[in-house]
Amino acid sequence: MKYPQRNLIPFIIITLGMFNLSCDDRIPEETTNATITITEMQAISDIDPINVGEVVSGFSKMRIVATLKNSSNQAIKDGIITFSCDQAGSFDVISPTTDVDGEVFVIFDPDDAAEAVDKNSTVSTYEGATITAKYSSDVETTVRFNIYDEQEDVWPYVFNISSDVSSIQLDNGLTTAEIEVQVFNKNYT
Repeated sequence: MKYPQRNLIPFIIITLGMFNLSCDDRIPEETTNATITITEMQAISDIDPINVGEVVSGFSKMRIVATLKNSSNQAIKDGIITFSCDQAGSFDVISPTTDVDGEVFVIFDPDDAAEAVDKNSTVSTYEGATITAKYSSDVETTVRFNIYDEQEDVWPYVFNISSDVSSIQLDNGLTTAEIEVQVFNKNYT
């Protein structure tokens, strides 16, 4: 059966119009019911990516892992998380897109002269660094940590070791002890 060409053109226009009018502007449910959790936060050395105790400008950085999940606690793959900090510095992000586990890895490198240390004397005000991880306008989380200007501000460290018993006998494991180890920086934090 042959269709006249004049009938085909209106058919194409109407069909294309239906595709344009059928655009769905709703926000996916996983966007509105999602949660971001900081699952890891670790200061790492500038020289070698080994774990260290504090972020010190020019000597160490903060490594952060953010995890994005939906309302069923399942990882959201391919979600884009943006990061910002209230202190001067830069972010090293391989990809802001979440992987199959819903994770994004980021490293914050403070500027060499940055210093943001929370003071114990001002309980209601926070003076340290704050990083915000954001997925949408209503799905975000923050983490806080100190940035020290000089190594001498936090080192040397002090180790405190205590036990609930004064001595341990060599008796095939009959004597037990609970040992507590605390590490403090120079400011006793």
